Amino acid sequence: MNTNNILKLLKTIYKNFISLCKCKGVKAINLFFCLIIFISCQSSKEKNKVILGNKSSKNCYIYLCGLTQKFNYEKHNRQILDDIGKNISIKIIAIKPKDRCIDFDNMLCWPHNNKQEIIETYKYIKETINNENINGYIGFSNGGFFLLKLAEIESLNKPIIAIGAGGYIGEIKAKNNLFLFIGKQDKWHYDLAKQFYKQSQNTSLNVKLIEYDQGHVIPQKLLQQVLQN
Repeated sequence: MNTNNILKLLKTIYKNFISLCKCKGVKAINLFFCLIIFISCQSSKEKNKVILGNKSSKNCYIYLCGLTQKFNYEKHNRQILDDIGKNISIKIIAIKPKDRCIDFDNMLCWPHNNKQEIIETYKYIKETINNENINGYIGFSNGGFFLLKLAEIESLNKPIIAIGAGGYIGEIKAKNNLFLFIGKQDKWHYDLAKQFYKQSQNTSLNVKLIEYDQGHVIPQKLLQQVLQN
């Protein structure tokens, strides 16, 4: 944990602890246990994310990974994002997926099967990043699928980048700007990406489709160009 994160953690603990002290009838021993709980909760949040790229940059993007058995398994994609972040001086926060999905061999995932799941997953993301000022969102595979569904119901006012994802659009209740990346050799998701793009036309979703001559991977150069602009 870097110095800035430690200071933020201490400030949060202090504010909450002072708030509790103002409550009448609370014994000192209870305040002590509350303080321990706050420290534990903040520490847990730190374990649920990894900071990549330029860690001191004020330009910050959130990254949601694809399906994985363990949070630290996605090393190749993290290296790509870390390189991009350092090349163009941005910070990228990789967040641990919220739950495990039984439908996907109990792998870590971003639940988005219905509106309630989407809202709860988005709430988890906001709680994990705390008060971080966000410039945009990046999602790969399952993370991208979640962001596309989130874009239908929540106006984020930030660019959304979905990679290796797609699907059928439901009822659109929000306005968002999206970059949809899809590899021409991504046989499982190419048609879904094209379908999403087609259905998004003449809606409140402004989608730019970016195709590249690869499979189900993050295109480093293309992604860096979009983030840089």
